[in-house]
Amino acid sequence: MPPSLYLMTKLIGVPSLQVFERQACIQDHWVWPHLRRSDWKHHVDDQCPKCDCPRFKTRKLANGNLQIKPSKAWYDFGAHNIIADLSQDPQFIQAACAGMTPGERQSPFFASAEGTRYAEWAKTASHDMHDFFDPALNACWEIGGDAGQLFTTALHSTALIVMRCASIPYALKGQLNWSRPLIIISGPGEVKDIRPYFADTIKFFIEHAAGAAKYIGRHHWLTGAYGDAPFRAKLASWLGSGAYLGCGYCSFNGTWLEKHVRFMGYWEEAKQKYTNEGHPDSGFSNGFKLSDQDLCSRGEAAEVAITQNQGSTVNLIGARGKSVFANLPYVHHKNFFVLSIFHALLYGIASDFLNVIFGDLKQGEEVPSWKVHKPGRTIIAKQQACITAISEYGHAHSSVLHKRQYWTMDEYLHFF
Repeated sequence: MPPSLYLMTKLIGVPSLQVFERQACIQDHWVWPHLRRSDWKHHVDDQCPKCDCPRFKTRKLANGNLQIKPSKAWYDFGAHNIIADLSQDPQFIQAACAGMTPGERQSPFFASAEGTRYAEWAKTASHDMHDFFDPALNACWEIGGDAGQLFTTALHSTALIVMRCASIPYALKGQLNWSRPLIIISGPGEVKDIRPYFADTIKFFIEHAAGAAKYIGRHHWLTGAYGDAPFRAKLASWLGSGAYLGCGYCSFNGTWLEKHVRFMGYWEEAKQKYTNEGHPDSGFSNGFKLSDQDLCSRGEAAEVAITQNQGSTVNLIGARGKSVFANLPYVHHKNFFVLSIFHALLYGIASDFLNVIFGDLKQGEEVPSWKVHKPGRTIIAKQQACITAISEYGHAHSSVLHKRQYWTMDEYLHFF
């Protein structure tokens, strides 16, 4: 994250953030449209229609003036602005054409793994996917997000969602040049419900899909949402990744193991904390791989349970409600919400591997073969002290034995 607001505006590429600033309910129930600062004084009494939280905080200064600050500020840069900006970039236009051979009428998006799955589904979709595969008529887009600590705010209190074109070759998609900030949600705490913030984004993609109006000569499709496990759960409105029903793709219950909820999968029978017996309203059996229709129904069932204040039923269903992206008629849940392979590898497999081999050693007990014994840990600590990590984050490499819970991706890579 940039160390100052000035550098942030430079990184984003806008002269001022005020043009994009909006206000939200402190509980994330509601968002208001953009309002010029000169008009704030006329809206100091605005309240959230769902929970009555104030739109603005006010304080009378010593000179008698009224200081007005948003209870919660956020920034929407607009999908239409991003598309218009990239469409005027000659290098982007060249990249968009780089993966297409002469005469080929298929976007490079469909050469990727996720694009291949989407293509298989689109061919059998019951609704209109007219000319979905033609790059001359359509452009595919993806979003990705994460939450972090910006400046001196609270942990995970600032959410950043970026948007990139999915219709350029896979090798070029990860370049910073082709990603643009879409939404920034500021604290003071971690965002609870991300759905209200995407209302205008969803509206744009509905208005410019096939059968609707074109924008800059094309129809536009939102074909993927990327994030680590916690943020993906927010985007999909699933339970948190540490919940017993934290997997968004099946109704397998997690197992409490090594101080964490872990999903043992089909190779080992999981101990069920929750069961669906006696709860026919949940409608799902344990261990059942969920289809796209199941995921839609699960979100709708959770919405009903929340309306009826049945929190325990929400835990049994495994969702916090209907995802805002389900309003797009062409979204396929199992292909749309994607976990980054780097998060899965480093924060998943690599992290679990280290937790197993460096698990607690109990005094007087024989050390299992898969755990590193004390002499081995001493050797590793001495060798690790010699690591000089060239890190773009600028921090020293910390101990695998005592500090790995704070590791970032680069520290896992340096260690291995």
